[in-house]
Amino acid sequence: MRFLISMMLLALTLNSVADSRVDHVTDAERLALTELIRQLDATLALIEQAEHNQSADTRFPLDYDQLRSDIGLIRDGVSRHLAKPVRSPRRVPLLDGEYSHR
Repeated sequence: MRFLISMMLLALTLNSVADSRVDHVTDAERLALTELIRQLDATLALIEQAEHNQSADTRFPLDYDQLRSDIGLIRDGVSRHLAKPVRSPRRVPLLDGEYSHR
């Protein structure tokens, strides 16, 4: 019985070591992407401030809702990448890219 438990623990240990070696994100990349998420969160706060300070009678207002939506899509994509590896390609929504009303 002890032998079986020892073998199971050894198998679990080897499995976790193997998983850590094939991680899809390096430590340096994880740090950079975590900082990117923090910066995107800060950007959302700046967008709120800019929207609050916009002129009511501007001729070409910025589409703040679309801008927030696109930044949210980018943030969510980075978060999903950090959360787990993606094994197969998937469809992602396209960014609108147009922030000015015409």
